[in-house]
Amino acid sequence: MLEETPPKLWDLYEAMIHDSSNKLNVGQIQCRNSILLLLVGTQAPITWKEISSALSLRGDSEEVIFELCGQLVTWAGDLLHFSHPTYASKARIAQLLRGNFNEPVLTTGIFPTREAMSYEYAARHWGYHLSKVVSPEPELLSIANEFLHSFQSVHWGEFAYRLARGNQNTASNLSIVQADYGYLHEWFAKLSEESKSQIGIDDFFIDPYERISKLWATPPEDDKVLPWMPLIRLGGYCWEMALVDQGIKFRREARNGCIETLGPRHPLTLRSRKDMCQVFMIEGRYLDALDEYNAVVDAQRDVLGPDNPAVYETLSHRGITEFLVTRFNGAIQSETEASKGLLRSEEPESTLYIVSQWILTWPLSYTGDYQKALEICQDLFRRRREKHGRGDPYALMFTMVMGELFRKLDRMEESIQRLEEGFDVQRQALTGSISQNMGLLDPAINLVLSYRESGQNDKAWKLIGEIEGPEDELPDNFYDRQCQITHVKGLLLSDEGKVNAAISLLQGFFVKINRDQYNRAVLWLLLDLAAMLRARGEEGDEDQALINFQNILRKIDEANSSPIEVIGDELGLEDDLTSEGEPDLPGLLHDAEHALTLVRNLKFAEAEMFLVEKQVEWYRQKDFWIIYGSVPADTTTMKPPSLEVVDEFIPISYPKRAKKCSLR
Repeated sequence: MLEETPPKLWDLYEAMIHDSSNKLNVGQIQCRNSILLLLVGTQAPITWKEISSALSLRGDSEEVIFELCGQLVTWAGDLLHFSHPTYASKARIAQLLRGNFNEPVLTTGIFPTREAMSYEYAARHWGYHLSKVVSPEPELLSIANEFLHSFQSVHWGEFAYRLARGNQNTASNLSIVQADYGYLHEWFAKLSEESKSQIGIDDFFIDPYERISKLWATPPEDDKVLPWMPLIRLGGYCWEMALVDQGIKFRREARNGCIETLGPRHPLTLRSRKDMCQVFMIEGRYLDALDEYNAVVDAQRDVLGPDNPAVYETLSHRGITEFLVTRFNGAIQSETEASKGLLRSEEPESTLYIVSQWILTWPLSYTGDYQKALEICQDLFRRRREKHGRGDPYALMFTMVMGELFRKLDRMEESIQRLEEGFDVQRQALTGSISQNMGLLDPAINLVLSYRESGQNDKAWKLIGEIEGPEDELPDNFYDRQCQITHVKGLLLSDEGKVNAAISLLQGFFVKINRDQYNRAVLWLLLDLAAMLRARGEEGDEDQALINFQNILRKIDEANSSPIEVIGDELGLEDDLTSEGEPDLPGLLHDAEHALTLVRNLKFAEAEMFLVEKQVEWYRQKDFWIIYGSVPADTTTMKPPSLEVVDEFIPISYPKRAKKCSLR
């Protein structure tokens, strides 16, 4: 590549002009020359709008300049100037993209060795060094702004992706980009208002990728593959940065574009279809996602071959979905196959393999195979900690999983040790309150459970106070975690002999929610609440315990006996879930409580047999599903409440919904 490069910079520009002229007609060449003359002749920076006005360009003048000048010019916001040809070269960027997306590339080397060493350091550390400049000069701000909004930024993004992918100590292939995002925003916040006006960071990473995608999609480029690679990258970036709406937009655009131009079975299309499944999950379309994962896996086996790592990556994603819809055996099979397959093509320390093993521990834990899940965690934790030290993100991840598993195995000292270690590290790494950050909230709830089950109620109450804060509740978007916290508070009160207070809390919480708000945590809360009501034994308590199980089961309609699995928004709402309807008969209420108890005790086969025997079905299967996102603390298996009543009975006037059916 270097041997073909002209020896002088002007010769290089001349070669670029000559090569691109072959794709333009006479009028386009004359217009392009006028643009370049303006850039040469101006004494101050010039914007594309000024060029458009000076030359009376028609149509979308920004796109016209793109099409005519291509890699000869670089954009810095609205400003236009000649490119430094090296890292803004579309050919070099395309080479990197194709390599990162496993598409055929023309050459194997990206840089000569000496250049690679210099550029690698800059790619890893430019954000850090920039953040140390307290009062940047206007020239530095201009250079930084130019870099952030030019195609050089795309080149850096792909190079950084490749560096991170080869680093076994990173939790994401975009870790370098994420780190520089943090440095950049921290630095920007400290700048003066005048300095802030000279550099734009709101569209960091997104703007140049979006523009190069559009450029490659329009004549004279009109490439069939390249336009979709930047959009796929943007979809992944936005997803990891919690820019969900933009992530959905880019992933939908990439998937639709790939299908239209490349067909549904092209390797890049299959990747974009796999990514789109996460959009389905956000939209609550779990079963649609599962169907699409199945289709993509089958197509990848045919197109890429059965041992291609992409097959096993998709299998691992499918396993997550199976877990969330409580098809635990299917999830175990998917993750086991994915782990074995990845181990044939990846190193044992590879990100894909480690994540697949981590996911495998979820369904193992939820089906009661705690020891096997623990052995997986202990093995990977040991290897990661020995090789990468205490700061390794994967070692931290396995530390917290082990903490929950130790609790389920009643090894409370080890559980608390692991959970406190993981929680302390998270608190140092993450900003904001516990209630605002899922990365803090779930470890905190797990720690509360272990404190309670080890008899350290004071510590449990103290941490709950930190979780809920002065508002004494969590944000609405953490509703399922609020259900868990309320349940545990009721258990703590009951353990202290305050059964009346516990009943008041739990029953009062339950009657305020609608049927469409039921979830796993609510179902387990009902079982413990029923035990408390019966232990108290006041007038009406037995009736109340049963009435709470209204609309958990229903008789199978002989004309339509297929169970309902709702596909819709995140909660899978149905119009009939909020209607009063006819009250359930006492026998159905007893059956609902018994069936829930079997499921909570992990006797899944017995529960299914019981439903068949009674000719009933779950009112809504989705009540048992696990909300997509961070895996919550598991309140399925907890120490049952202490039922010794020592506090004073306080009668409660419940809202009408809780007393709508009489058992007398």
